Amino acid sequence: MWDNVNWQRLIHFLLLVSAVAIFIQWLFERSLSPASIWGYVGTASIVFFIGLTVINKRLWRFRIMKRRLFGWVTNMPDISGEWNVEMIPGWKDAKSFLSCATIRQNLFAVQVEIRRPASYSRSLSASLFSTGENWWKFACVYRNEAGSAPEEHTVAQHYGCLLLEIEKPGNSDRMSGPYWTNKNTEVLLSQVPGIQSRQAALGKVRRGDPSGAQIPVYGTAGHAIFTRNNPNKAE
Repeated sequence: MWDNVNWQRLIHFLLLVSAVAIFIQWLFERSLSPASIWGYVGTASIVFFIGLTVINKRLWRFRIMKRRLFGWVTNMPDISGEWNVEMIPGWKDAKSFLSCATIRQNLFAVQVEIRRPASYSRSLSASLFSTGENWWKFACVYRNEAGSAPEEHTVAQHYGCLLLEIEKPGNSDRMSGPYWTNKNTEVLLSQVPGIQSRQAALGKVRRGDPSGAQIPVYGTAGHAIFTRNNPNKAE
């Protein structure tokens, strides 16, 4: 996230604002005594850090006439807000499941929470990065815990990761990409991709139709689709 900021421009802007604050204070005091100089230094420091904090929290995404006020500092997309999430496991004929996500973002960090009755996920590490020409990806490592209404394949805790691409440059209303987890689960033999090549060997383990057997699987993968609840909040 820090690499997404033009630090030279940002620091120059904050120094300029601090210098203006010092000049305004000097106009009132008209003094260059040692005490006044230390007062000017204090004013400059306070203005610098307050300005950095406000830009980090709010101003970096602020728009005037649909144009970013601080677009010259960063062109990072604003993905904060509420999202609808569809996750499609990689098993054959697997049913997708729906969740709601909340993404909180400032200039230097991003966090995500994903909720549904069966489970709750919270990011441990997350970042936005550019792949060039204004194409952006969102990467996240998260921890998942069982929710208030666990389902058949819900486990007490597991870890996973997402790698989502913002599908259109300049519009952050939809992201999609693969996900992976270290979740232990059991699936029908017939749902395992490429099972046709293994049926003969696995059929020796169980008599009858091996496609009806359940086998333990360590780790799952699939495809995730994030769609913004409020599409009017476009980049």
